[in-house]
Amino acid sequence: MDYQQFKSFVRSSVESSLSLLGENSKKAIIIHFMKNYNLSTFDEVSEYPSEFETFLGALFGYGSNVLVKAIIRDMFDKLDIEVSTLDMDFPTAVRELKKMLLPEASNLL
Repeated sequence: MDYQQFKSFVRSSVESSLSLLGENSKKAIIIHFMKNYNLSTFDEVSEYPSEFETFLGALFGYGSNVLVKAIIRDMFDKLDIEVSTLDMDFPTAVRELKKMLLPEASNLL
């Protein structure tokens, strides 16, 4: 997996989990996040994991925890890796997956 594939992987998991809210809601969240952070593509969400988690928190309050856990679970499930999402936030999950999947990119952490 290269860095672009990793970014697409994270984006895919986020989109898949946001689909729980419905297609229109998912699109609105993505567009609003991209606009707020001046992103040209949603693939860049992997570069702003703290900001994305904060953004979800501002939108959904405590309920954002459910979405974050769903995103984390989706990422690890796709790789067939067992993990407890209880104590893991989105930035930690992205960082840990980056270490596992892109060891040569450790300087990008």
